[in-house]
Amino acid sequence: MKTPLRLGIALLLMVVMQGHSFAQTISTTLNDLTNVKTGITRDFSVTTSGPTAQSVLGKLDFTPYNTNDIILQYQAPGATDFTTLTIDANGVATFGPFTLTQTNAVHNFKILFNRGDTYGYTLGMVDATNTSTAIGSSVSGSVTVTTLQEPTINSTLDNIDQDPNGGLETGRNIEWQILADANDRAGEKANIEIALADPAQRNNFTLLYDVRRAIMNGGEPDFQPLTFNSNGVAVIGPAGGETLTAIANNPDINQILRINFSQPGTYTYTVRLRRDEGNIIASVNETVTVTGVAGIDDMIGNTRISVYPTLANGTVRVDLGDVRSADITVTDILGRVVMQVEKASGAVQVNTSRMAKGTYFVKITSGKDVAGSRFVVR
Repeated sequence: MKTPLRLGIALLLMVVMQGHSFAQTISTTLNDLTNVKTGITRDFSVTTSGPTAQSVLGKLDFTPYNTNDIILQYQAPGATDFTTLTIDANGVATFGPFTLTQTNAVHNFKILFNRGDTYGYTLGMVDATNTSTAIGSSVSGSVTVTTLQEPTINSTLDNIDQDPNGGLETGRNIEWQILADANDRAGEKANIEIALADPAQRNNFTLLYDVRRAIMNGGEPDFQPLTFNSNGVAVIGPAGGETLTAIANNPDINQILRINFSQPGTYTYTVRLRRDEGNIIASVNETVTVTGVAGIDDMIGNTRISVYPTLANGTVRVDLGDVRSADITVTDILGRVVMQVEKASGAVQVNTSRMAKGTYFVKITSGKDVAGSRFVVR
């Protein structure tokens, strides 16, 4: 009697195991995505299996969903191209149809979110001929998306005042900076570009840039010519772009330039970051007015005021010579006062240890006479 019982149990186990092997299954790596940002495409996959010859559609249901929140692309198993899937107003997208196989089939996806939120999703399968009929079980999860912090870029040329009345002057070497932060684009490649609104003005000045970025890397600067093409565009950096690197508490790029205008006038230009694939990811438009009027120099009466070293990471000395009872004001590139000394004589020490890297301007006033100079903290 035991033999028929054992045979029956064995047959029952075979049926159960066979039924299990033919169960429809679906899984995804979508829930594994971390640090998801708006505007950046991410990859995930869906794996399916089930009884052979069963034709089904995959179904992804996102909530919450607003029109154009998500761009979803699909690559079927064995295919080489991705196609864009339609997501309806309710946040539902289907992919396929495809035939289930007992071996795992991998479906690849690319997803891009245009709005930050926490998106819940349900993933399942439905009958290809009757989409109201669910096939197998579904899986659920969520993806948290934060808003991408795009790079920023700024130029200080329009902040520089060379005399008490403001404005830039012809015939003088003027040092200025381009400051950029990569933010969430760190690791991508881009070039700095300077684009003139009037390309003909490229003949009205000479422009040098520090190829070593000594203000960031130490040592002495190495100023080399920066040329503009016939469209009035100059490019800083290697072909294909330089890798953007995030630097805590400092600009990720601090590019020092030296310009000398030969012609007065109004100059309008754009400073921008262009990614290696051609997209502009940060830009700022600026206008400066250049005059031919001589501004302040480094003389008070017959005494030359000396400020040194001009590249510093410690103490800067302001030597007043024979000038007595002078007022000294040190400002940053945005015009903010960082140090003031009244009725100074002899030599004054400027401690730069707590100053941010960048260009600073020294103004010395003695009665009605004004002298000026600058130094760079690196």
